[in-house]
Amino acid sequence: MFSRAEKRWSPLLCLLTLLLAAACTRDDPQSEPAEDPAERPILVQHTLAPVEPKVQWRASSTERVPMSLTAGDGSGLELRSVSGTVVVEDPVAFTELRLVFHNPQRRRREGRFEVDLPPEAAFSRLAMKIGGSWMEGEIVERAKARRTFETFIHQRPRVDPALLEKAAANRVSARVFPIEPLADKEIIVSYSQPLIGAHGGYRLPLAGLPQLDALDVRVIVKTADGEKSDRFMTASQRVVEISERDFAPDKDLYVAFDGAGLAAGVRSKNLAAVRVRLPEGSGAQPVGALTVLFDTSASTAGGFDQEVGRLEGFLAGLPPRTSVRVVAFDQDVELVFDGEASEG
Repeated sequence: MFSRAEKRWSPLLCLLTLLLAAACTRDDPQSEPAEDPAERPILVQHTLAPVEPKVQWRASSTERVPMSLTAGDGSGLELRSVSGTVVVEDPVAFTELRLVFHNPQRRRREGRFEVDLPPEAAFSRLAMKIGGSWMEGEIVERAKARRTFETFIHQRPRVDPALLEKAAANRVSARVFPIEPLADKEIIVSYSQPLIGAHGGYRLPLAGLPQLDALDVRVIVKTADGEKSDRFMTASQRVVEISERDFAPDKDLYVAFDGAGLAAGVRSKNLAAVRVRLPEGSGAQPVGALTVLFDTSASTAGGFDQEVGRLEGFLAGLPPRTSVRVVAFDQDVELVFDGEASEG
């Protein structure tokens, strides 16, 4: 659908945002006064019905272990426990996990930590416990990070470095050294994600992990069934806790939100995230016009060809005469296609 020449506007991973253009008409638009944006009500939840989180266990869609720490000789270190806190505010969720691995051998080892993130998740934290304190990771340019890692390994063996890299798809990989003999290695990872899918529930990948000494997860679900005023609605919260001992998960942890409304949104200053679902039984409506925003910023590097392929597949499924505009954006905006879907 796109030629090689058109790919020059981004050699990077693109996050796809779809804006559906809907036409609205009024009998007399001039008769209505202009609305002050500051006076608009803040959309929080379409319904006031209480949202009740329900814990379920669902089969995983992948066969790969979602998180691991593997030594340089290929042997896996023992994952002893998983604990975490999840905060859900529809349509987004924040997850922080604390993982405890154990080195059963009497020698210092280097390892590679890997974790699968949910689709469209944004990685936000990597920390390791060193001498009773947590050492926080920071984001730097890739080549500089590799040089720093090698410097610490060869010149400062008492410092515990890690090198975090984005691998294929949603896999995040980190080189960890040293892992002391007969000792635990504690790692914290955190990320945020949109709640996507037909029902927008929360899934924590666990299927395939070995038997754990402990699994403790606390899920805090903020709901918009609190006090309502003219401009906003306060939030209450529901909490569910999962606590297992000597447990080998063969399925993913899934939290469904019974009573969730058709629409929900959160806002922080000038940033907002909104989720809208069509009611069940509603008929399909044709799309008359579509604008696709393609993120080409440097922070989304990698996987460009796959994202272009996703866009091609999506546009190929539209009715041929659908009006389509594709806009690439980074520090500026550039229109790269404007025409009917059949011309793409």
